[in-house]
Amino acid sequence: MKKIYTLIIPILLAFQGFSQTPVMKFMTTDDKTDITNGSHTIEGDGARFVISESFYTIMTGVDSVMVGVKRIEKQFITGTFDYYCWKECYIGKPAGSQTIWVASDSLMMYDGDTVKLFAVYLEPEGKKGTAVYDYIFTPKGFEMDTTYVEIVFDILTIGIEEQTAADLTIFPNPATDYVQLSLNNRNYADARGRITGLSGQLIMEFNFSQNQSIDVSSLDPGMYFIEIRNTKGVIAREKLSIQ
Repeated sequence: MKKIYTLIIPILLAFQGFSQTPVMKFMTTDDKTDITNGSHTIEGDGARFVISESFYTIMTGVDSVMVGVKRIEKQFITGTFDYYCWKECYIGKPAGSQTIWVASDSLMMYDGDTVKLFAVYLEPEGKKGTAVYDYIFTPKGFEMDTTYVEIVFDILTIGIEEQTAADLTIFPNPATDYVQLSLNNRNYADARGRITGLSGQLIMEFNFSQNQSIDVSSLDPGMYFIEIRNTKGVIAREKLSIQ
């Protein structure tokens, strides 16, 4: 009888391991709305430099698993750019240039994980319309257990204030140590600047002055935003690449 038990127990444990199934959920960060296998609309102004939103990803049902993602472009607005973050943030692609976009890196997730590493972006470039993208997440080894989120960008009317937004010149760009900032606008009195990550996290703040130099040597290589604003709001925003 002991021999029978000795054989049965490993078989049961093996069956229990194979019976694990990853379950992924996606939720909005503001009101925790569940958008798993559903559609979520992001409204924005065509005059904004970028329209974005990040989401919580929750994993259960499996000890650990690598998760990949691909973006499928279902409908696009000509002249815009889109990109997304999953483990890392990718460089924007022109609308219509790549229907299927597979992330080059997968993310290791563990049972009970709740992470904020999925974010989507659209640069409207002054255009209006509706763009629709499917993001399909696939756990490695569980290719039949995919989860998707449909993201709809609804780009509305162009705002008056940002329609006349000033151009910000960053030199050099890409940069390694210092950048010089100049603003093609005289209305920069009492302006402040800030550097943020692509998902919106604040990295640095500073008082802005024309042709000033900013030390960026402490920044990790990657893409960032430099934003200049005054009491009326954002007056300029531009991408910064750190090598």
